[in-house]
Amino acid sequence: MVEGQGDFSGHRRREFLKRGLLLGCGVIGGMSSFAYGQSSSLRILRDAEMETFLYRSVRTLYGLAGLSRDHVRIFVLDDRRFNAFVNGSGMMFVNTGLFFSLESPDELMGVLAHETAHVALGHPLQTHLEAEDAGRRALLGSVLGVLGGIASGEAGLAIGASSLSTELSRQQLLGELRVKESSSDVMALDLLHRLGYDVRVMLKVFGKMERLERLSLSDENYFRTHPLSEDRRLRAEREIGRLRAQRVLTEAPDDRVAYERMRVKVMAYTLPLEESLRKFRDPQTWEARYGFAITLLRYGRFSEPLRLLKEVSEAWSAYGYVDEVIAEAYMSRGEVLEAAHWMGRALEKEGEVPLLWLGYGEILLEIRGREDEAEKWLWRALEKEGWLLGGWRRLMTLYSRRGEKGKLQLAHAEFLYRQGYHDRARELAEDAWERLSEEPKLRARAQDILVYLSF
Repeated sequence: MVEGQGDFSGHRRREFLKRGLLLGCGVIGGMSSFAYGQSSSLRILRDAEMETFLYRSVRTLYGLAGLSRDHVRIFVLDDRRFNAFVNGSGMMFVNTGLFFSLESPDELMGVLAHETAHVALGHPLQTHLEAEDAGRRALLGSVLGVLGGIASGEAGLAIGASSLSTELSRQQLLGELRVKESSSDVMALDLLHRLGYDVRVMLKVFGKMERLERLSLSDENYFRTHPLSEDRRLRAEREIGRLRAQRVLTEAPDDRVAYERMRVKVMAYTLPLEESLRKFRDPQTWEARYGFAITLLRYGRFSEPLRLLKEVSEAWSAYGYVDEVIAEAYMSRGEVLEAAHWMGRALEKEGEVPLLWLGYGEILLEIRGREDEAEKWLWRALEKEGWLLGGWRRLMTLYSRRGEKGKLQLAHAEFLYRQGYHDRARELAEDAWERLSEEPKLRARAQDILVYLSF
């Protein structure tokens, strides 16, 4: 489990989540609390096992919905609330709370299909434009109300007209959002049906949302961005009757084993330690042993969890993510040669996974004489996914050691411009472009940054 994106707060969080209200399926109304500028930080979790499962699922949905599979961007938030949403840029955010509540991969697929439908139907951009328009209408109404009150000499009239205009604009926007949620529900059911899933799984999802609503909502329904889950469930029942009369041409994959392994790992890493220990204390299954071993590692234990993990690795002989956890355990003790061995095993089993490439490069960087090999693995990961900020930091460390200033400036520029520090990134990219005259490929990367930042 890598928390490579770190904590985002203040202007960096607002920059990251800007461009429109957030649409989602969660019982908290689909609006991320971060969209309102609250002070709590946004903790994004990075993990190869978790992301491999999510990206495979969403890319399948994107392909069926007519969207480019290459444009999928998923971020997992360390938040136990039941929620998922997309923002104005089409980025998808998934709370870890979904993994706690959704017991099957089919249920998770239903949630992901709903978010995919939002993107396919163009809702994020529409909502952004509608929110801007609602803001303009509210502002105009407020100005006219105040002017009218001043002209009549009635201060109360001015305040009342202004408040009414703002409230009407808000209610109109909320109504439009509810319509979008309903249309996304319909498309999500269609996507699931075409992929061969039993669409009745969405009734289970809505049922769980209903139970959570009863616990979390009082008189707030008037301000909801979503229809009530009970209404969504009743509409889904009618739609399901129509879909089940149609022939299914494909068969949904059986992802239950991979989902349960991933789910256990997320819980073992993110639950409070005492809660995690209670959950996995008496492990009767291999999945429970996996969770128990991770929990013990978090407690600072080493020998017992390592023994358990090696037993799990032997039982799941084709599953490389257990080997990744073993490598991280050895790395935490400074046993880099053992860590390299186990991460190499993970790579052999799992193949094209940039986070594993990054992890291997980070380990090799600590082994004398293998710096060139480390550099290749780091670049391989970053060329596939430039958002792996830890990779740019590792390259900065390597180039600083070597005294390669042009490469150091380039890696630093890449790191900063992805975090939104554009002025400093531009300065570093300009210097790197000057220094890397004999490195055409790296010089081209510096030029790409300058071109991007010129818009």
